[in-house]
Amino acid sequence: MSHLICANKAATGDYFLSKPFTFSVSVSKLSEILTAIFNKEMKLKSYNILTLFLLIFLLFNWSNANPKTGQTIIEGAKGKKIDNLMSAYEQAGILSGTILVAEKGKVIYKRSFGYAHAEFKVSNAADTKFRIASVSKSVVAILVMKFIEQGKISLDARVSDYLPNFRKDGNKITVRHLLSHTSGLPGGMGNLDGREMRDPVSREELMKPSAENPLEFEPGTKMRYGGASYVVLAMIVEKITGKPYGEVLREMIFEPLGMRDTGIEDAAGTVEMPPNARMRVKNPSPVIERLATGYVKTPTGYIRAPYMDMSRANVSAAMHSTVEDLFRLDRAVSDDKFFSKQSRELMFAPVLEDTALGWNVRNVAFEDLQKPLLRIFPEDPLRSAPADLKMIYKGGDLWGFTSFWTLLPEEDHTIIILLNGGNIYFNTNAVRITQGIINILYDQPYSTPGKHSKTKS
Repeated sequence: MSHLICANKAATGDYFLSKPFTFSVSVSKLSEILTAIFNKEMKLKSYNILTLFLLIFLLFNWSNANPKTGQTIIEGAKGKKIDNLMSAYEQAGILSGTILVAEKGKVIYKRSFGYAHAEFKVSNAADTKFRIASVSKSVVAILVMKFIEQGKISLDARVSDYLPNFRKDGNKITVRHLLSHTSGLPGGMGNLDGREMRDPVSREELMKPSAENPLEFEPGTKMRYGGASYVVLAMIVEKITGKPYGEVLREMIFEPLGMRDTGIEDAAGTVEMPPNARMRVKNPSPVIERLATGYVKTPTGYIRAPYMDMSRANVSAAMHSTVEDLFRLDRAVSDDKFFSKQSRELMFAPVLEDTALGWNVRNVAFEDLQKPLLRIFPEDPLRSAPADLKMIYKGGDLWGFTSFWTLLPEEDHTIIILLNGGNIYFNTNAVRITQGIINILYDQPYSTPGKHSKTKS
């Protein structure tokens, strides 16, 4: 429940207190009091005029100071069409999360669906935090590009230039290879189907296969998606700054952009049982306020997703964020004051197939958007024929969570989808939702879930 806190001189009775005091009252309670006063259900002498004005002042200022909390935005004809489409997904029982859409840089749609915590019936909201999984890699890429702008990292520098003891053949792997998943490094999060995903792991243990096993292919010749390369990028950042990676992220990206709801989720604490001593918790993790729980859709309803220790995700997939924070980052990347045009073009330029530096880039035709599912997955061939738009995107999934961030740079459109209900692995409904929204933005026919008929946009 939201509360107002007053720590100034306040009116009480027929006089002002001579020193500050603090009172806390729920917004709903204030509303009840005001309603009662104006309905004459309470005698006005119990609340003098100064108190009444104070209550109105606090309500007004609270609403202005917290414009985003729980706020839904549906603007214009396209915003209404997007809402109709999202409502259809909600009615089909396959949408739990928050959606943000910006047209030409302006938010025209923002709405939340489903529960952040189904057990307690706590609804998702605009400020609900979701695990963004591999969208974390795009944030890593943005940070590395900032260092490249500053001349502290070079795209063509070798891993051995920064981490001489990481691998004997580190001189074969460049920063560009790491960013584009073309490094050939083995290793990753572990066996996703195995019991080990529940167990905490140190970075050294997690990266041991990447440091010791042979390269899977000659760097730059193939693309193999994985998290190991991005952990190495974080290690390089720590090497050149002398600071923990998370601290560097806060100083260079989160704090300057006001991304107060974004962070890295630490591993869960482990239990120790020392000899002849009481059981204790080692490395306890802080509580992350407003962090959603992940759920999996089944034929009989949603169930809680299996537990996964976030140390397995490490820096390449362990961030949490909100649609609003990601949109702040989206606007910064589009702004030459934060990010130069040269850096932006470099980051979004494909290196191999559709893989750029922390992103995927594809040319898409309107006819592609009319298919049941837009074919933008790694195994899908690139379009060789003329296209109607360029799509820059990044998707991610962790058990019970799916994220999908899309940029349509030619028109400056943005779509951010954060879900906490779907599949164990990537929820393809995130692509279908994106597909439908793109069709609406470009005045193309779009399909509703479970139906093959098209709705004229």
